[in-house]
Amino acid sequence: MAPPKTKGTKKAIKEELDRVKEVIKETEKEISQLAEQTDDAGWQKLGFGAIVTGNYPPEERVAAQRNHEEACNKENKLIIDKRRAEGRLATLKRNQTKLEEQYQLAV
Repeated sequence: MAPPKTKGTKKAIKEELDRVKEVIKETEKEISQLAEQTDDAGWQKLGFGAIVTGNYPPEERVAAQRNHEEACNKENKLIIDKRRAEGRLATLKRNQTKLEEQYQLAV
């Protein structure tokens, strides 16, 4: 059953729709930044991996191994954060669609 139509409903829906659109923009920007950070962590990981497997002194290889593990952990965390942000974005877009439909039907 549809909620009763009252004066001002359309304005309230429009305000909520504008807020959702702003959050969508912020979330898309966050996803882009997380993707860049993930790429950077991947390159760091490769660099440390080259030192670990290369012809370097043992001290450098041990330090590079630790740094490689930290880069792997950082990359994994960034990937998880990006997936969460993508899930939030999908939910926000569904909410946006619902609000747009409500806005069209509102008084």
